[in-house]
Amino acid sequence: MEVKATLLTPIFIGCGEDYSQLDYFFDGNIVKIVNLEKALTHLKDTKKIDELCKYIINNVERNRINITAKELLERVGLDPYEFVDMELESEIREDRRVRVKKFIKTNNQYYIPGSSIKGAIRTAYLFNYYKKHISELYEILNDKNISLDKKGKAIEERAIGKIKDDFFKYLKVSDSLYLDGEFKFINTRRWSYRRKRLEVPINLEAMTKGEFKFKLKIEKEFVEAVNKKLESNYKDGFQALKDICNNFSRTVVEFELKKEQPEELYDFYQKLLSDINKNDALYINLGFLGGFLNKTLYLLWKTDKNCLLSEKEPDLKVWKSAKNYLNFPTTKGVYVKNNRIVSPLGWIKVKRMKKILLAPWGFYKNWQEANYQLKDKIKKSKSSLPILYETINPDKVVIIIPDTLATINSEKYDELIKTLKEDVTNFIKELNIDMNNLDIIISPGVGSFPNGRFKGKLSDYYSIILYRLSKILPIADDEDVEVHLDVTHGVNYMPVLTYRAIKELLEILAIKNDVRFYVYNSDPYSPDTNLNINIVENVKIHPSSFISPIYSEDKKIIDYLELSGDEKKDISLKLRNDQVIKRFKDIKCNINAFLSSFVYGLPLVYSTFYIDHKEIEDIINKYLDLYYLKIVVDKNNKVVERKIGFNEGFNSLIKAYFISKVCKIDKLIKNELSLDEIRELKERLFRNNRLLESEINNIYKNSNRETNNWVLLRDLMNELKKSKFEIRNFLAHGGFEKNITEIKVDSNRIYLRYSPNYLKEENGIKKLVYDDKNILELLEKTFLEEFGS
Repeated sequence: MEVKATLLTPIFIGCGEDYSQLDYFFDGNIVKIVNLEKALTHLKDTKKIDELCKYIINNVERNRINITAKELLERVGLDPYEFVDMELESEIREDRRVRVKKFIKTNNQYYIPGSSIKGAIRTAYLFNYYKKHISELYEILNDKNISLDKKGKAIEERAIGKIKDDFFKYLKVSDSLYLDGEFKFINTRRWSYRRKRLEVPINLEAMTKGEFKFKLKIEKEFVEAVNKKLESNYKDGFQALKDICNNFSRTVVEFELKKEQPEELYDFYQKLLSDINKNDALYINLGFLGGFLNKTLYLLWKTDKNCLLSEKEPDLKVWKSAKNYLNFPTTKGVYVKNNRIVSPLGWIKVKRMKKILLAPWGFYKNWQEANYQLKDKIKKSKSSLPILYETINPDKVVIIIPDTLATINSEKYDELIKTLKEDVTNFIKELNIDMNNLDIIISPGVGSFPNGRFKGKLSDYYSIILYRLSKILPIADDEDVEVHLDVTHGVNYMPVLTYRAIKELLEILAIKNDVRFYVYNSDPYSPDTNLNINIVENVKIHPSSFISPIYSEDKKIIDYLELSGDEKKDISLKLRNDQVIKRFKDIKCNINAFLSSFVYGLPLVYSTFYIDHKEIEDIINKYLDLYYLKIVVDKNNKVVERKIGFNEGFNSLIKAYFISKVCKIDKLIKNELSLDEIRELKERLFRNNRLLESEINNIYKNSNRETNNWVLLRDLMNELKKSKFEIRNFLAHGGFEKNITEIKVDSNRIYLRYSPNYLKEENGIKKLVYDDKNILELLEKTFLEEFGS
């Protein structure tokens, strides 16, 4: 599987070499890395070389060179800018002349060794193992027959096995050769906990932000060994790694929070702990200056009465200097900017990648072979699909075909579609692609063609693929998503409507997941030249800023295109008597209130009035059944006629379904939320709402006394008089309106809910009634006025 790591702090993985002052020079805040060896080959005059050597010797003081590469080259008449190999931004002062540790490279390209990642996972596993088998660790540490320099090896062999039995051979981690991020010269220092000051500067060439991908192969033997050693029952290898790493990282961060940290570090660790506890990614620390705690089992040692090890300290030098558990380590490496602490180093989060390759196709039987080229790869084929599949290695391939390619040889529409799917599948097999992850969507098209006439509403193509894709797209919390859309073979309206459908769904998916979107299109067909596949778009998708309300009126959802008056009446009667549609009319208000929670930032509305996506899916399927029922095929005259079509209300229902599906967080769907849970909702679903953050802070400031019992917010604020409810106040305060919201402050934890006195439920449908008004109806009315059509 492919996974993506995102930097939370700068990371540095060294190669054991430094840049000396003769390897670079500053040009403002840009550092120029010079190829001095190349420059020396331009010096043909031996006198100049002698002069250069003397100049270096004369400018060495206390083993420190006091000149720069620029000064050196200019001294012998060379232009230093001609020999610059690389430029980086620098946070090191221009007047400093210091050595800078080099980031590891291969073929002159930065990379992250897979061994660094695997080593961090290995340490986390050892911690988890000995936390469960602490007596075994104690036995090794106190075994006088094992010398101090052999104890580490003994600890590993007990938990993992000797070389031939080491089950970590079944965990394969690739190097990350393409780092998509920013590299700089940065300042780091040692923070002394004893002296409470920054000490010992260390200058690094570091990756300061960005992301990188690598491949993980977790074989079943690894999972089986982990289950046996940790007495667990994992079936998903990545979940096992995530739990192992997060258990260790959580322990490290909780320990850091117990120490007396500078404010900047304390704030960072609080946020990091909150993120780890979401369990939506694997968190781990990599590289130099990540800290002693992240690379040892020190945190299994305690000297209090609840000690894991004996109060007799193990005979290990590194621990002897610790007077107590929290006293060690005494210093910490930190990233410093303008002489202020910014963060620790080395923290990343890792998520699974799910990659979808999506392609609308026209009449594939007419395609001719061509040489398709993507970057440095060339592949001869009738389609761009093989080279894209080979390059992207997607988890799923979705091919969209218009039903206008069907042969009209049956009176049954579903038989036409089945035959067309089989034909497309056979064509793909002929392309010699080894895939078992193919979905084919047959979507309605319109027009007259040699094979027949297809009548209906053109925009139904969009509506059908919108729904089919909403069922296919991955939504797991611990997965980042890449969608690759190839419009090379799309014709007429297909590319633009496919683009619109997938982009709108991805903007919903981006509410909770990281999403990247690529669009490809090849050069026009030519049998004599390579057809370059161009990347038309490569963007990170941001959450949707527009969510449309839904409507329950039939005319907003379906379009009676070619129906007679009697047929219209018959359908209307069926819909009125259908139990699912009746339920839809009853819960429409609640669905809109739920949708509005994302628009206005209303966490308690989300948690209290969440509508499950399965209920909305049932409604959609009722209208779909009706749609397909009213497709008439005239085999003799070669005509396919859709007698009804979809209106925008149907598309809004699909988006509501997808929002509910993507944004379902089971543990946060309940009537009462702690303030910490509300903050979590803010971070996961309402990231773009600044007013909500302000409201959360206001509640925290005003909750300075324990209530033990539930009280209205207005009582906490000593506003005993009941006031008139205004929907604008409700929205302005993130849904925490003081007349209907209750608060409880208990042992420094703050809880909020809508007062049970105003929460009503009829036929399984919740209402929020205050002064004889259903607040959800007022919320829906405002939502419709602002965002309805």
